[in-house]
Amino acid sequence: KEIQESKYKEMKSAALIIQKQMRQVFARRFVASLLKKMKEDEMFQLRIKCATSLQTSWRRFFWRNRFLNHKKRKIECERQNNTKKREHLRQKRRLSLASLVYRDVIRIDTTIATVSIHLYEDVQTTMLLKVYVPSTRETFSFRLNENEVRECLERALCSEGRLSWDEMLKRDALNELTKRLMIRNVRGRPIFLFSRRNIVERGLLIKTAVLQSCGEIFLLSMFRSPYDIVFCTYQPSTRLQLRTKISIPKLSSWLNQSYAENRTTWSSSENADASFIPEQALRLLKQENQPNLIEWLVKRVVIRTNPKHGKFELLFQYEAEEERVIKLVTKIQSQWRRIKSRRAAKSQTYTHWEKIYVREERMFAYRNTI
Repeated sequence: KEIQESKYKEMKSAALIIQKQMRQVFARRFVASLLKKMKEDEMFQLRIKCATSLQTSWRRFFWRNRFLNHKKRKIECERQNNTKKREHLRQKRRLSLASLVYRDVIRIDTTIATVSIHLYEDVQTTMLLKVYVPSTRETFSFRLNENEVRECLERALCSEGRLSWDEMLKRDALNELTKRLMIRNVRGRPIFLFSRRNIVERGLLIKTAVLQSCGEIFLLSMFRSPYDIVFCTYQPSTRLQLRTKISIPKLSSWLNQSYAENRTTWSSSENADASFIPEQALRLLKQENQPNLIEWLVKRVVIRTNPKHGKFELLFQYEAEEERVIKLVTKIQSQWRRIKSRRAAKSQTYTHWEKIYVREERMFAYRNTI
């Protein structure tokens, strides 16, 4: 029995030692695994920090590089635009210098100005007269067509025949154009005007009036000659000059047409024009009826904005009516062409396709016959 007890004690102490050793082994392994996980976690956090720092640096480098490239392209684009603009200005200046035929310094009253005349030969030959006032740093431009220049110089030089361009481009001849410059002081500011009197407006000044159209004020001048009646307008705000004329035969036909249109409705019309009386319509061209003719014409002068280029234009009421009729006719023609093409397309479709019934599918279908 004692032997068994001693063996049991030995076995128990051995088991306890084994358990103690195993617990130490498991504890060391657990601590080692914890340390390994902590180290891996530290490495992972370190890798995250490195990756975040690297991504931040890369994004900063990418966007900075993109911004620098954009700035470089913008600078290059601005440099190219400036180069093109300078080249355009050089070309414009070369053309301006090439077209310059006259330059001089004049003095009207107490105002000194520089006058330059340019000759342009595009669709039609025109002259551009520029007046630069150094005191106000303003430039006034006047464009003259070939007929105006020719008539002005022929009258000034008292030429018996038709002048050639070589004769008109002489300095003495061009100096006559500068004599037609006039000056007006408006609120202490000098305004230069070019007198077109006796150039195309060969008649007498019969009317001056103030017109208001499109929110702007225009100064109207009417000149009458045995051949035509000329209307000239001047816009003070932009110094824009407009001109149109109507021949006496055209005015006579316009009066007859207006009388024929108003003849049937004159007695019943409540808003009839007081200056247009049927009995006096055909006698408005006479000298004694000139005030009535002026009143009738002034009411039929139209100043409007051209829808094509957005600039003001001066025309008569019958011209505006003709343009309106042309637009309506063009619109009707386009509608008719559209209807005609649609009918042709339908007829062509009907000849190329036929409608059949498919028994297998129990439905209708279209078959190409070509």
